[in-house]
Amino acid sequence: MSVKEIKEKRLHILTNSHCNNGCLFCSDLHKQNRAEFKNLKKYAENDLKAMRGKIDRVLFSSGEPTLNPALPDLIKLAMKYGYKKVDLITNGRKLADKKFCENLLKAGLNEISVSLHGSKKEVHDAITRVPGSFEETFFGLCNLSFFAKKYPFRFFVNFLLNKINYRDMENYLRLMLTFDGVEGIVFNTVLPEGRADRYFEQIVPRYFKVGKEVARVLKKFEKRLKNRRPEILVLGLPPCVLPGAERNIIEYESAVRRKNAKSEAIKPTSVKWPKKIKGSECAECRFFDSCSGVWEAYVRRRGWKEFKPVKKI
Repeated sequence: MSVKEIKEKRLHILTNSHCNNGCLFCSDLHKQNRAEFKNLKKYAENDLKAMRGKIDRVLFSSGEPTLNPALPDLIKLAMKYGYKKVDLITNGRKLADKKFCENLLKAGLNEISVSLHGSKKEVHDAITRVPGSFEETFFGLCNLSFFAKKYPFRFFVNFLLNKINYRDMENYLRLMLTFDGVEGIVFNTVLPEGRADRYFEQIVPRYFKVGKEVARVLKKFEKRLKNRRPEILVLGLPPCVLPGAERNIIEYESAVRRKNAKSEAIKPTSVKWPKKIKGSECAECRFFDSCSGVWEAYVRRRGWKEFKPVKKI
């Protein structure tokens, strides 16, 4: 996932309004309006048609997209309308079904991001609150690794750093390096919204502690990762808490999507991500221009003391 790709606008398709996991950090929860699959399919078709020729990338997301039986047909429609990059973000559990996994790839899916949040079931299942979810997602990744030799697609894994799993990052990275075909690993940061706001003290770690661990692990694997895949990307942390790993930071993409599934008349509009802010001392930091700041919701709870400007060279 290059910087250029992140800057490219992508159409987000509301593919589902519920999920078969119950992740403690889910920030999408408060946005989910329960909708019937037949309506979601109709809205998706409208959005794909409305944005064709204007955007090259489409992402099937929201809730758990693989639970929507229309997903293969929607992927085919996106290909028919000329979208060059057809992406899916998923918890990967249904990909454990080899036939289902292959059918999505046959339909034209060419980029997949799978969320696995631990190196073992004790960690992952504690976060998803669904016993057996680790095993299903793990076998989903095994299937993708197998099909990487047969179909032209890329796949990434997402690890959302939180209080339960951030000390498992080293074991997780070691596990991911055993998979063939993984294009990149994204270490994301909890956005304090939805369930993450409700369970804030239970799930949201201090960013400086997370940053220290991320920097340590990346330094340890530096030689092994040099000039080879997977690419390691860090999303949501500011450079001041990632000493030595600043080059791994990426920002949230530019995107358009419908706000909800209440009406057929609603059209896709530019996504406004939750607000980030900078402190007064940030002006002294050498990363001031490239840094987008810290989630306002996090600063409101934890304050600003942990964020120190990096001295200019």
